[in-house]
Amino acid sequence: MVLQTTVAEVRQLLQLERVFLFEFQADWGGVVVVEDCHPDCLSLQGRRLYDECFAEKWVSAYSQGRVQAVGDIYEAGLTPCHIELLETLGVRANLVVPLQVNRQLWGLLVAQHCTAPRPWQVDEVRVMQQLAIHVGMAIEQSERHQQVLAELAVHQKLENRLQRQAQQFHDRRMESIGTLASGIAQDLSNVLVPIILAAEMLKQPTLSFKQRQQWLNRITLSAHRGVSLVDQVLAFTQEAAGQIGQLQLAYLLGELVQTLQESQPTFLRITSQLRQPYLWPVQGDATQLHQVFWNLCLNACEAMPEGGRLHVGAQNCWWRGSADYPHRPTGAYVKVTVSDTGTGMTPEVCDRSCEPFFTTRAQQGHTGLGLSTALG
Repeated sequence: MVLQTTVAEVRQLLQLERVFLFEFQADWGGVVVVEDCHPDCLSLQGRRLYDECFAEKWVSAYSQGRVQAVGDIYEAGLTPCHIELLETLGVRANLVVPLQVNRQLWGLLVAQHCTAPRPWQVDEVRVMQQLAIHVGMAIEQSERHQQVLAELAVHQKLENRLQRQAQQFHDRRMESIGTLASGIAQDLSNVLVPIILAAEMLKQPTLSFKQRQQWLNRITLSAHRGVSLVDQVLAFTQEAAGQIGQLQLAYLLGELVQTLQESQPTFLRITSQLRQPYLWPVQGDATQLHQVFWNLCLNACEAMPEGGRLHVGAQNCWWRGSADYPHRPTGAYVKVTVSDTGTGMTPEVCDRSCEPFFTTRAQQGHTGLGLSTALG
């Protein structure tokens, strides 16, 4: 709006037939971006203009601030292609002043007479030069303003995205806490109810020794489940490094398999092949590794409610590296496998199986923390 008013006032002040601002493009052609002209003149507003002789002859001169003042296009020694272009635009007299923006040639401020030749006065040239300076400053300020607005828009967009992410994180966190609390409450109930029931039964004086042992075993098993629940929660909420040391997986896995064989129903067949004592020693935290393998095995057992086989295997292997795991060094490793004959998981469930608090057995009170502690 300011530029439009400027060219209109200049045309009126100098009694010109056409004044316009011309913005260069990459090929040194360009577009008439602002114009004010006499009704009898051909309007050039929005028109793209290109002179194949311009880049060769005039770009360097205009970049150095040269002004072209042509009182009559037929008497100024212009090239034929330049004269042909001016004729198509209905130009007889032409005054061209370069526009500098950020010390670069941005475009041209052009004053023209269409109906007759016009000698350009020194004062008119000086006015156009001063006007070009002010117009260049206005364009520069406008571009800076637009840049600031663009940066503010990007900043606002980023801030809005961060706010949405924070809200989504808060919502997921609250949902996870609710799921965790519900699951833990159900798990604690499943742990405590058998203990309370067994304690009440043990008060009966008529129980035989064998019956007492059965009820005591039930208390012990429930207590172990409670400890397992606490361990799962702690393993998830505490990212402690643990006590790293050298250990033999054959012994750790052997004890785990024996515990499973003693605690799981008889319709589950639990086997192992640990190649004891030929497994290489490994570096790790025994407690955390036990928790990982225990969660994997429990998940496998619960996937076989009608019975089946769980097998735990371990063997030495030499890792040669892989592009999928660039940070894992090559060398000697022990490979542990846990396999079962259960129903398996759908691809959708498999993709989310290690997400904290995700479980397909929420109705049974599971927290969804077991496999998440085994991830990584």
